[in-house]
Amino acid sequence: MKREDFGATWAVLPHPRDTFRQLRARKPVLAPWIVGSLLAVGLTALTLSVSQRAAVHLAAELDAPELAQEMQQGLRRLGWVSVAGAPAGLIARWALVALVLWAPASLATARAGYRGVLSVVAYSAMPGLFGKAVDLGVAWTQGPELGPDLVPVMSSATSLGAFFPAVQGAWPAALLDHLTVFGIWGLVLWILGLSTTLEISGKRAAWVAVPVWTLLLVLAAAMDVVGRSMTAGSLTG
Repeated sequence: MKREDFGATWAVLPHPRDTFRQLRARKPVLAPWIVGSLLAVGLTALTLSVSQRAAVHLAAELDAPELAQEMQQGLRRLGWVSVAGAPAGLIARWALVALVLWAPASLATARAGYRGVLSVVAYSAMPGLFGKAVDLGVAWTQGPELGPDLVPVMSSATSLGAFFPAVQGAWPAALLDHLTVFGIWGLVLWILGLSTTLEISGKRAAWVAVPVWTLLLVLAAAMDVVGRSMTAGSLTG
């Protein structure tokens, strides 16, 4: 691991091709994981603070101090687990995404190694973390939304769903909620990273990256739809 690997986590944003070209021989993963873990831990801790503030405010409006105490205790327990598990969750998510991405990449070129794809995924994750920071900043100033079960929901302020809140239907709304500017930025880095690291054309890299990115988008939306339907069913049941 070299010092340049840490600097590349930021350099990849304005100069993706040059950065991936410099990293092509070593394919580092540890440096972006350390930087991403620090950001993830900080964002998780701040998200917990926002959720606790929202719980206290809700309990004050309902004049229910016991509910406030119960919600704070639950959020505190969840918070410690979330903060401690943020680095492990981050690398596990990258490893899974890289595995799904490596399968079609290996069909596109014999030079596609898992470590190279994992390095591309790791360095392409920075826009997603920035997006979470923007969402957190909006929630910090405006307060998070409350779900049907009175649990704070940190919705994306940069998604298409935020710009088109009147969209009807669970599936369209969920898809728009997960379709963000930062997510598209990450997709562009995938394409440029695969093209440069695997030494394939941009068109072939796009044929590899876009279907996988779309699949992950649909799966995330599906999890939201199922989760909301289960929550609604438990509340009405």
